[in-house]
Amino acid sequence: MYALGGIISNIFSFIFEVLTPERDERQLAIRRLAAA
Repeated sequence: MYALGGIISNIFSFIFEVLTPERDERQLAIRRLAAA
C-alpha cells in the first residue's frame, strides 16, 4: 500500500508541478487533496 501511495503521490506532484509552477500553490493543493 505504501508503494502504491508513493506512486500516486508522485503522479499528483508531477501534475501539480505542471499546472502550478509555484510551490506554495502546489503544497496547498496537495493538502486539500489529503484533507478531502
